[in-house]
Parts: sequence; structure tokens; C-alpha cells
Amino acid sequence: MRGLFKGNGANCLRIVPNSAVKFFAYEHISKAILGFQKSNFGPEAELTPVTRLWAGACAGILAMSSVYPIEMVRGRLSVQAETSGSAKYRGIWHGMISIAREEGVAALFRGWLPSVIGVIPYVGLNFSVYETCKDVIVRSRGLKSDREIEVWQRLAVGGFAGSVGQTVAYPLDVVRRRMQV
Repeated sequence: MRGLFKGNGANCLRIVPNSAVKFFAYEHISKAILGFQKSNFGPEAELTPVTRLWAGACAGILAMSSVYPIEMVRGRLSVQAETSGSAKYRGIWHGMISIAREEGVAALFRGWLPSVIGVIPYVGLNFSVYETCKDVIVRSRGLKSDREIEVWQRLAVGGFAGSVGQTVAYPLDVVRRRMQV
């Protein structure tokens, strides 16, 4: 049972700052894009699926980059063999220090480029599909705003958006994991 949770401490440690940076950055980047569009194209300008994709992609890159060394160690922790009874890395910090000493600090960023490439479709599509689907629901049901969308619809749209992003990004995730390990 323990093996199923290897690396989960690192996963929990990274998810809070990752999500915080991702959502914070998306809100600010999308507002900046919308402000630019309104000042250049008029007050009726709106975010399009493409501009949402780019706002989400930029937010994902910032978030992923802010926690990448933890992500890298998490990957190694989850696959390290304990055949001799003692693991090579005893935890997140031990793993980070060991990797930096043995392989150099740059090794903590091994697989970063495929991660950046993978986060663009994953997070970009998540935000773009989610926000666009909410717009479709608002318009098709004649609602005043997306605050009127029912919880089950938000959950369905969120699941669909996550599935689209994950499906497109999965091959890049496989490459990243292989480079990390």
C-alpha cells in the first residue's frame, strides 16, 4: 500500500503553490488581455477561446516553473526502487539536495522544456474549454451571467475541459517523466 503513495508528500507540497499561481496568473493575464482588447477594439470586446488558451498557457507555464524542482523530485520519489530496503531519496528535501550535489543544480530542471510544451495545451485548453463552455451555457439558456450555471453543469464542464487538456498533453507528459527519471 505504501508504494501507491510514494512521492505524494511532494505532490501535496507542490499542488498548493502550483494551483495558487496558476489561478492568480490566469485571472490577471486574462484581465490584461481583455483590457488591451477593449482599449484597442472597443468596449464590447470579449475574450475568445484563443485568448483564453494563451492566458491559460501563460498561467500554466508560470505555475509549473515555480514548483518544477519539487515536481522533478516527486517523479523520482514515485519510481525509486526500494529493493535493498533503503531508498536513495528519503524525502523531498533530501532528494533535492542529493540531486543538486550529485548531478548539479541544472538536473533539478531536467525535463522542464517538455513540461513547458505540455503545459501549454493542458492548462491552456483547460481554461479555454471551461470558460467557453460556460459562455455557451449562459447564451443557450438565456442566463444573465455564469453565476446562474448549476453546480452539476459546472462539474460536467470542468470534467470535460480536464479530459480534453489531459488527452492532448498526455504524450508530452510521458516524455517529461522519462527525462526526469
